[in-house]
Parts: sequence; C-alpha cells; structure tokens
Amino acid sequence: MWDIIINKNIIPSFILYPDYYITAITCKKIKNLQYNIKLINEFQNKVKNDRKIIVIDTESYENDLNIITEFGWCVFNVDGKIIKEQHFIVKEYYNLRNGNYVPDNKDHYIFGKSQHKSLNEINKILQDEINCADFIIGYGIHNDIKYLKNSGIEFSKFSFIDGEIFNPNRKYIIEMYDFHSAYFLKAPSILKYGLKDFQIKYKYLDNAGNDSHYIMKYFLKFIKNFNINSKKYSRILNINVPTNFSSCKFFY
Repeated sequence: MWDIIINKNIIPSFILYPDYYITAITCKKIKNLQYNIKLINEFQNKVKNDRKIIVIDTESYENDLNIITEFGWCVFNVDGKIIKEQHFIVKEYYNLRNGNYVPDNKDHYIFGKSQHKSLNEINKILQDEINCADFIIGYGIHNDIKYLKNSGIEFSKFSFIDGEIFNPNRKYIIEMYDFHSAYFLKAPSILKYGLKDFQIKYKYLDNAGNDSHYIMKYFLKFIKNFNINSKKYSRILNINVPTNFSSCKFFY
C-alpha cells in the first residue's frame, strides 16, 4: 500500500476520484488498469493476424431499452482486413423512433445498404457470424450482450476477459472501455469522444452499422499504435499493488 501512496501523483485521477484517498477499491482499480495495459500489449503481440474479430453494436428504442431496433456488425481480421459489414433494421420495430434522448439515425447507414428483416431472421444471421468469430468486441459491450442474450443470441463459447490470464487461442468478449482507459490513462467516455481522441472522422453515430465500423477503426488504432515501453505505462506497471488485491471488474 505504501508504494501506491508515494506514487499517488502519477495515478490517473479517475482512479482516485471521488475522495482521493487510497482504499482497497483504489488498489483494485490500479490492478485492473495494469491488467488492461498488459492486455493491449498481449493482443498486439500474441494474436495471429488471421484471427477473426466481430464488432457488434445494437440500438434500442429509447423508451424501452429491451427492444432492439437495429443490429450492426463488422467482421475483420486482426491485420485490419474487413471481411463483412452489415446493418439490419428490425422490420417489426421500424416505426419505433428515437430522437428525444438518442439521435435517430436508423436510416443513415453509410457503409453499405441497410437490410430490413424480422428479429428472428436477424438473430439467426448474427448467431452464425458469432459462431465463426474468435473475438467479440464492442463499446459498452456488456449492455449489448445482455440485450442480445434476452433476444435469444447464444454466447456459450465466449467469456468476458476480466482479470484472467490471456490465452490468445481462446474466444473472448472484450470491452473497448477497458482499452480506452488503459491506452489514454483516463476515464472511458462515449464513442464520439473516443473517436476524437484518435482523430477519427465520423458521421451519423447511433446507427448500429456505422458504430460497428467506427469501433473497428478505433480498435485497430489501439493495436497499431500502442507501445508498452512508453514511460507513462511503465510508471503505472511499476506500482506495487499488494498481492491480496485482485483486479476490480466494471469499476467505471
């Protein structure tokens, strides 16, 4: 604990917030940050270029978040080769429109042609894509997975990667919030600000198809630009956290 106290000035403020006291939760947050820094490096160096990643994004009706109105996904290899991009509008919910709390960009997919299909049809197509993927990534992916499970999608071959030893040959679900906080050493934020951090130009966010494309570009920026030997990461990794503390899951 003493090592954390004397290094308090280099610990990112979002870890110390709100009271700036060193507590057990602080230790868990630091452990989690260290883990995610190492995770980006391991993904960068251990995952083969031909492993298949699927970015999944959904849009829900703002007055009932359990109703998924759009599905979008982008399938690509670790080397950045795009295999497939798709945007589906749920036919039976087409007339449920957002606009009061979330922008309504359902009809503004810019990376192909939107398809209108029933929820059951979309579920079957998405399930086939998931079954062929090695990694699932997303921005706020925990919520997407929760709603997709409720919709009937099966994820039994995948596990969330939360503090465990990374095995590049296993199938994982990876949260982009974790990559963002580890790379930039700051609190994760909404996709728009993450894209701005990497100077990625965007149009019509809050369309599931567009978001999945931009998350793909965002993810590749992490993998291509990360340098674990940077001083800012070395200082965090060298903080000695007592061994009796495990990483803290979902602390943001």
